[in-house]
Amino acid sequence: MGTANIVVFKVGGEEYGIDVKDVVSIEKMAEITPIPNLPGYVRGVTRIREEVIPVFDLSTVFHEEKTAADGLARLILLRIGPYPCALLVKEAKELLEIETSQISRIDLIACRSTPYFSGIVHIQDRIITMIDAAKLIGALGGMENIRASIDEAGVKA
Repeated sequence: MGTANIVVFKVGGEEYGIDVKDVVSIEKMAEITPIPNLPGYVRGVTRIREEVIPVFDLSTVFHEEKTAADGLARLILLRIGPYPCALLVKEAKELLEIETSQISRIDLIACRSTPYFSGIVHIQDRIITMIDAAKLIGALGGMENIRASIDEAGVKA
């Protein structure tokens, strides 16, 4: 079937994976500037390589609680479509090569509220929930509106 390389990260106590093809880089936690009137999952913006990037807190998306901004927290920089964004996660420290046959479909779980969960990988005693990055960003919605709010707030690179 083939192989896939995934970045494994934690949100809450669970492990998730995202295809490395969608990941630009993994960055240490940086200063996040809040922007008013954005959805609750948008922690604000940060600067990465002179570019202003909106930061989406996956713990808020999945569990309705904020990710602690500690030494383990990481920003996973994605470029989905024309706009870059960063996912704030508890930790991201592993790159795995998996056989695509190891990914089990989760049709019953991937209902309307979580269309971005694309499968589950079982590796020894671990369960890694796979995330389709484009579907996640699409489900969060409004990237154009978020970019407009950032521009209106006058945040520049």
